[in-house]
This record gives sequence, structure tokens and C-alpha cells, in this order.
Amino acid sequence: MLVAAMRHASAQQSDTMKRIALVNPSTKVADMRKEGDPGYRAFADELERLGYVEGKNITFERYSGEGHPERYDDLVRQVVSTTPDAIYSVGTPLTRRFKAATSTIPIVAFTVSAVTRPL
Repeated sequence: MLVAAMRHASAQQSDTMKRIALVNPSTKVADMRKEGDPGYRAFADELERLGYVEGKNITFERYSGEGHPERYDDLVRQVVSTTPDAIYSVGTPLTRRFKAATSTIPIVAFTVSAVTRPL
């Protein structure tokens, strides 16, 4: 999905660096890098495989709710006001807020659902 969003952004702004807002409800901004969280490493590695290299033709703007759900609405307003080319949102609560806040910025959601079954 992010690749599709990047292609859409690329078709509209081929000569500019792409800006992706990475938004996590609790992970520290410092850990939202290849050297930090393994999930972000895999994400960045895949983008590089597709030709998007941080600092060369893509930049990541990192945001965290720092584990405080009461700050999500302000965080969403802040991110949307910067008009990134795409938003990579982690978790359903943030993603729903982004969906309500913008219909023009592509939103890529990463959510995990816990399924429990009796043993």
C-alpha cells in the first residue's frame, strides 16, 4: 500500500524529495529508525529495495504518542498540518483519527490483531 501511495505521490511531484510521516502510538522517535526497532528496519530495507533511500529521495518525519492516548488528537492535527506525501500509521486508534482528519493524504496502516483461542 505504501508503494502505491509513493507511486501516486511520485507521479505528482517527480522532482522533489518524498516526505513520509511515521506515526507510532508509543515507540520513541529515536527508536523509529533502521538502527532501532526491527520493524522499522524491515520497512526501510523494503523501501530501499524499491529505490527509496532515506536522505536521497525520501525523508521520514517521525512522531510518537509516547504511550499517551489523550495526546493522539493533537498529534494527528500536527502531522496532517505538515501535509506529508503519505502517513504510515501504527495501530487502529491513530489510523481512525487520521482517516477522519484527512481525505487527501494517503494513509498506510500497520495494525496487529490479537486472536485468542482456548487451549
